[in-house]
Amino acid sequence: MTKRPLLILVTALILIVAAAYAYFRWNQAPESIAHQDTQFNLTANQLLEEFQTKTATAQTQYLNRIIEIDGRCESSENQGDSLFFVYMGAYNGASVLCQLESGRSPVPSVGQNLRCKGICTGYDDLTGGVSMDRCVLVNFP
Repeated sequence: MTKRPLLILVTALILIVAAAYAYFRWNQAPESIAHQDTQFNLTANQLLEEFQTKTATAQTQYLNRIIEIDGRCESSENQGDSLFFVYMGAYNGASVLCQLESGRSPVPSVGQNLRCKGICTGYDDLTGGVSMDRCVLVNFP
């Protein structure tokens, strides 16, 4: 008779520990790409030109890869506490949209030359621009 309550207690304890572990792993922030190796280095205008002229080739080459781009800040936005956007480069009226990792402040000013490292998430046919996610600004104060 005494084995059954002990078995129920041990099982409940194991379930609680497993649920807590799963909860914390699920809500864990993604690893920053600041210290990961880049796969491609190019300018923002080169990236835009490749996506606009050779879309299929550029998609297979850059999509979901860590790339580092250099360019001029065309505009920047701060949308709330955790969304920071920087638009870099200008080619045929389009720019590269870099969504910075949360906690980045201050955002760069217009006209400033930047180096941005992030994951290329694709090309927008409507605007002609390229999007990058989880970006960090390299050599930015």
